[in-house]
Amino acid sequence: VGALLADGTLVARDGFTGPWVTQAGSVATAAFAGGSIAVLSTDGTVSARSDLTAAWIGETTNAAEVYLDGIRLGVLRTDGTLIAKDGLTGSWVTELGGVAAAAFSGDNLAVLLTDGTVKTKTGLSGVWVTQTTNATQVFLDGNRLGALLGNGTLVAKDGLAGSWVTQATTVAVAAFAGDNLAIIRTDGTMAAFSAPGLPRRLVALPRRDINALITEELRRLDEDAAYSATMARLAGRWRANDPGSVEETP
Repeated sequence: VGALLADGTLVARDGFTGPWVTQAGSVATAAFAGGSIAVLSTDGTVSARSDLTAAWIGETTNAAEVYLDGIRLGVLRTDGTLIAKDGLTGSWVTELGGVAAAAFSGDNLAVLLTDGTVKTKTGLSGVWVTQTTNATQVFLDGNRLGALLGNGTLVAKDGLAGSWVTQATTVAVAAFAGDNLAIIRTDGTMAAFSAPGLPRRLVALPRRDINALITEELRRLDEDAAYSATMARLAGRWRANDPGSVEETP
């Protein structure tokens, strides 16, 4: 379990009840995989370690993003170059330039280029394959690849060589995790619902307006003891300063 504190300190622990161990300071983001930890510092330096107390290994500099999946470490440099390696002490392999975002899962890699093209490959030395264009986001989980297109259409496929299947339209945000149930809100009234073994379907899921939300919150309000005590004290001071200004109610 890891947590990045507001002051840039990264802490981690083994299990939910283990003691917190301070890992590093001045951390911009971090990635966890198995026992390994990789951190991107605010100065663009990437460091990694194999467990909570192992020595830090300086991996690279001028980084904008860090990825860690299994034993595979990836770094997106500030100039848009993606590099990757197998093992924290392995050799870096330059994968591609002009990269806006990347995703790592097992032996597969997926990238979103700055021009909206999605490319994938298997293995660090595999051949890049163009999957689609005009994309704004790329997703990769196991053997499942997804892309959110510029027009809000979400497409996905099983296997890098599989066929694209349209999942939903007017999508703002999506997430992939195996075959788990997913609800993708397409607008303010409808959502796309999918679950293992069931066909995807649109369901009515309207957003509640602000009046309904406030009503629900007010329904749960209990007496505010602290507020009552504060107001009573203020009223007492007011009466003490101007006894005739407050009319007592018997």
